[in-house]
Amino acid sequence: MIKKSIYILFLSIFLLAACQPAPAEPVDEPSPAEIEVTMPGRVFDPVEVTIEVGTTVRWINTDNEFHTVTAGTRDNPTGLFDAPLDPGEEFSYTFDEPGTYEYHCIPHFGMDGVVIVE
Repeated sequence: MIKKSIYILFLSIFLLAACQPAPAEPVDEPSPAEIEVTMPGRVFDPVEVTIEVGTTVRWINTDNEFHTVTAGTRDNPTGLFDAPLDPGEEFSYTFDEPGTYEYHCIPHFGMDGVVIVE
């Protein structure tokens, strides 16, 4: 009788364990993408980047002059971002909406760039 009770107990425990859902595997969320644009002089390098929604662009002033990263064109700034950067400083912006985003450096005519977000 004791053997039968032990057998039923083990069978019950086994069946209960078998009916439990497996623990969920942790899902690795992809880390947000980042791309760098440098300012090695009076240019943005690269001048144009194409990225996916959610990507962060990091501008780095690698020059020995002051620059800005100002959203929009010279005659139509958008106000989306306007970062003054002394030599060695950097600025980051994450693009959450698709579109074409032009930007420029206020003090340096011809220092223009574009971010295309797909």
